[in-house]
Amino acid sequence: MYILFYAVNGLGLGHLTRLLAIARELRKKDPNLTPLFFVSSEAAQVVYQEGFACYKVPSKTSAQLVGLSRKKLTQSYLQILHALIGIYQPKAIVVDTFPLGALQELGGILGANLGMKKVFIHREQKNLTLQKIQIQNFYDLIIAPHRENTAQIPVPDSKKLCWAGEILIRNTAELLPREEARKIIGVLAQKKLLFVNLGGGGDKTTLENYEIIFEKILDFKKKNKNLIFDIFFPQAPLSMRGTTSLSMAAAALEAEGISIFQKEYYPIAELMLAFDGAISAAGYNTFHELLQAQVPTLFLPKARGYDDQMARAQKAATAGAAFFVLENELVTSKDWVEKLGAELFGTKKILDKNKMAELVALNGAQKAAHAILGLLN
Repeated sequence: MYILFYAVNGLGLGHLTRLLAIARELRKKDPNLTPLFFVSSEAAQVVYQEGFACYKVPSKTSAQLVGLSRKKLTQSYLQILHALIGIYQPKAIVVDTFPLGALQELGGILGANLGMKKVFIHREQKNLTLQKIQIQNFYDLIIAPHRENTAQIPVPDSKKLCWAGEILIRNTAELLPREEARKIIGVLAQKKLLFVNLGGGGDKTTLENYEIIFEKILDFKKKNKNLIFDIFFPQAPLSMRGTTSLSMAAAALEAEGISIFQKEYYPIAELMLAFDGAISAAGYNTFHELLQAQVPTLFLPKARGYDDQMARAQKAATAGAAFFVLENELVTSKDWVEKLGAELFGTKKILDKNKMAELVALNGAQKAAHAILGLLN
């Protein structure tokens, strides 16, 4: 029995990671189920890594780069989806974030009687139009990846809504022990380790943000020569290689005794217990993964069309679970590095780890899988 997961991503791996988390739990609960992925992400190899098969189509970004027309891309998405549904006859299709599809191509599929259930993963988002709310009438089940009533999830029929809690690809028990995670990274056991990560790599402002962050960290180190720490800077799955300016920044940091460890690793959630502090974008997955592992974090909310990273970062800061700084204040703000440094080295504890834990429900993927199986049965 097949379940088709529609995982068409934007600037990161958020949609794909959430759907992979649900697929993993479905496989645990029913080995007779075979999740099958329809993916546009240029990091589609992570689907195979997690043990699933996928059909890869060009992403919107790659299509623009080579001049593929949006019309033809939309037609190809729709025809391939129809072919997959005809061949595999899935019992359900699971769609994340975009109820009509990333290119508005799902209308014909949602309105047709294709003998399958339709499930929508409704993450809280900005700019949710009345049309997008009404389109959810075509779905049999709507899953909110949030704890009940902690997010605005407008739906046309509340009877179809299931509050699953945060959906993460690894639960707390699956995080690698600190020593094992540090061994994978290559850092010495006694050194403090700062995690610096601004998302999947599809954001045009990310490189500039990294440069500013590294310059600020360098200034902090020069003022605090006795403080010893290293940086883990993961290779973003969607980034273009060969960033000369970052190489120069890394060399300057290493000259001050800060080693930079860079590695492409998925899912990064597994390594979270290795870190003593973090500077991170506030995307859904990394945000909750850092809180789950109780890593003191400075969030840098990135501007997105649908994902309200600012609201997420503010909520954590208000709760005393994290700091945040705006992109346009990275240069002018004088205290964000000092705050994080004080937290990292324990000179002045401000953040409350209990508050971090309170912001994350740890079994969202399990609840989502249970709800889908209930629908199928």
